[in-house]
Amino acid sequence: MPEFFRARREQYAALAWTITLVGFLFAGAAQATITEGDNPFEIFDSNRNFTVTSKVTWIPVDNIQATCDREARLRGYGDFGYDLKACSFYENDVCVVFTEKKLNMHTLGHEVRHCFQANWHE
Repeated sequence: MPEFFRARREQYAALAWTITLVGFLFAGAAQATITEGDNPFEIFDSNRNFTVTSKVTWIPVDNIQATCDREARLRGYGDFGYDLKACSFYENDVCVVFTEKKLNMHTLGHEVRHCFQANWHE
C-alpha cells in the first residue's frame, strides 16, 4: 500500500510541475504582448522622436480595414494582413491618421505617437 501512495504522490507532483510551467509560459506570452510598445502606461524616451512638430489630420472612417489597406497600397505598401483599429501615414509633412469612428484614447494616442516617432508597423 505505501508504494501506491508514493507513486500517486509522484504523479501529483509531476502534474503540479507541468501546470506551473504552462502557467509561466502563458504569463510570459501575455507580458510580451503588453510590453512590445503598446502598453498605454509604458514610459518612453522622447529622444526617439524624428520630429517635434507635426501637422496631424485625423479621419474617422466606417470601414477601417478597407481604408487602411487601400491607403497602404496607394503609398506602395501591401495590405496590412492583420486586423486594424487605426493606421497612420506620413506624407508631404502631414501625418494622416485613419481610425474607426468609435475608438478609445489609447488607439488614437498610439497613432499620433507614430506622427512624432515614426516606427510604423510593417
